[in-house]
Amino acid sequence: MENMNSYYSRAMNDLDFAEYGLAVGRKHGDFNNVAVLSAQAGEKFLKAIIELALAEDPTCIDLMKTHNLHALCNKINTKCTMTVSSRDCKWLGDFYFEASYPGKNFVVVSKDDALECLDLAKQIKEDTDRILAEIKKERDEMRAVLDIMRAFQGD
Repeated sequence: MENMNSYYSRAMNDLDFAEYGLAVGRKHGDFNNVAVLSAQAGEKFLKAIIELALAEDPTCIDLMKTHNLHALCNKINTKCTMTVSSRDCKWLGDFYFEASYPGKNFVVVSKDDALECLDLAKQIKEDTDRILAEIKKERDEMRAVLDIMRAFQGD
């Protein structure tokens, strides 16, 4: 079973529920949860990147506490390349509060906006998968070099 206690696995869970939420949205005419869960998935995918790619950066400690997808994306772009723009991340992230909680800033999410949110979350997932694979490859290559160095030391 996959580790459920990780940003990546929680993001996948949110993304799956967002996809299933489309059917509920069609049935009830309410697509807000699709947008909210897409924003949550996007945030957690971005944090999965920061957790591995930027763990040594002390400014990332505060970023791990934020819900600001724009700031998360901008920080990632200092070291890695995202195909999703920080502007799109901001747009997606704005739905987290505005579509979740009733009040003055509450928005009703259209089906088209919900589909766009879901598409952005999937694009962020693709970026995350690519970046995490690159990090794994770099680390595997470093381990191989270290293994060779250790082998020489053992002689």
